[in-house]
Amino acid sequence: MDLEDILYENLCRLEQELPLVYEIDAEKLSSACRDLEQMIEGISQELAAHLDLLLPCEVDIDLRSERLGLSGRLDRLAPGAVPSIIRSGRAPDDGIWKKDRIILSGYALLLGEKEKRHIHSGLVEYARQGTVRRVEIHGIDRARVLRIRDRIRLIKQGRLPDFPEEADCQRCPAAEICRTRHSLASKFF
Repeated sequence: MDLEDILYENLCRLEQELPLVYEIDAEKLSSACRDLEQMIEGISQELAAHLDLLLPCEVDIDLRSERLGLSGRLDRLAPGAVPSIIRSGRAPDDGIWKKDRIILSGYALLLGEKEKRHIHSGLVEYARQGTVRRVEIHGIDRARVLRIRDRIRLIKQGRLPDFPEEADCQRCPAAEICRTRHSLASKFF
């Protein structure tokens, strides 16, 4: 079977199985599947150029680090222990979305701890187009993940983190209940 046939076969299987797993409107699912059928040829052509990056692979890799205070389920572990995330939205014209960079960097931190090595790059797969983007993971990306982790910890403790100077508090729906404090440290982070 060629890649296009495999994608058609999997789409048919998903159309049958998704209603068993989720409460989903059959008409909406059928409509979405017909839309995807029209895209399969283009997706398979794009993916064919990247199969060496993607296969063989492990899928749904659970990663957890008590030391880092992070956990997650990595979509795919590509050849060479390269982390790969699969996104359902459209790919940007160039590079990857900022949110995807942060997510991928978090997985790189987790995988790096597990593998006891520095993970320098990862993949973002934009499934709708069959686009695969290799991304270099920088130190600043890892630092952003750790800052976000720290902010989440503060929120879980019932404290709101400091907001950036450019925050538009007048438009914020939580402005009245927000009791953030400015600190010298917040200006550096």
